[in-house]
Amino acid sequence: MPEHLRFYQLCGIIAAVISALVSVLLYLLDVEDFDSPPLLVAFIIAGPVTLLLLLGMVKFPRVCAWLLLGSFSGGILYLYSQGVLFNLVITVLFTCFYLFGAVAASGSRRLLSGKPLWLAGKRYREVLTLLLLAVLLSLCSSGYLLRWAQAKKDNPLQWVEYRRTMVERYIDNRPDAGLSSKEIELKKVRLENKTLVFVYRIAGDVMMDESHLSVLARKAFSPHCAERGVKEFNMKVMLVYHQGQAESVFVFDKGDCPVFATQMLPPTG
Repeated sequence: MPEHLRFYQLCGIIAAVISALVSVLLYLLDVEDFDSPPLLVAFIIAGPVTLLLLLGMVKFPRVCAWLLLGSFSGGILYLYSQGVLFNLVITVLFTCFYLFGAVAASGSRRLLSGKPLWLAGKRYREVLTLLLLAVLLSLCSSGYLLRWAQAKKDNPLQWVEYRRTMVERYIDNRPDAGLSSKEIELKKVRLENKTLVFVYRIAGDVMMDESHLSVLARKAFSPHCAERGVKEFNMKVMLVYHQGQAESVFVFDKGDCPVFATQMLPPTG
């Protein structure tokens, strides 16, 4: 096997080993909440499945190398479909390494049969093509290309109509029930561009520190993850808490959404 294909093969093995080890360590150290279905599926793919395919490369190198690439890309795409955005840089890096490993496996097999694989060449054209393919596959699997295409299709009038329903729902008919309590009273709701603002007043005899307010704000924001405004129109939610002369402001967007919203708001438009 040529030296550059040995390097490609090593890249694929390194990616698989890192994926399996990190997944097992995260599970053993209980760093992530693997009770949620998306993260559990991702752990199974990145851990046990990757480890089995890595061992299978001893006997079936070409099939297992391509399955490693497919399982990783499929796992990232599944996370995106469940509302979890994986880091694009890490996605590109691992996709590139897995693609190198798959090309090495296929290229070495083709060399034995006397029919060299063009992508397995070591000239800059072949290497550049592999890198571009890895980036393109990463953009597709991580959902960035799908979101870009969706943004091109979106009609600006949809936001105008959705904004009207938001005004009617939160401002004209302010839903005080459920948003206020004995200690915290909802004073005002307004919509500024693409930011929905809730202003609360905390009772004078109740003092809450910043960390407690942060937990309350995140809990209040969580149901909005089910809203079209947050999911499709990149709307932000701002929660302002007044206690005495002090003011605490928390701003959230869809990047702060958990895998699943803890509550589901009724659809609006």
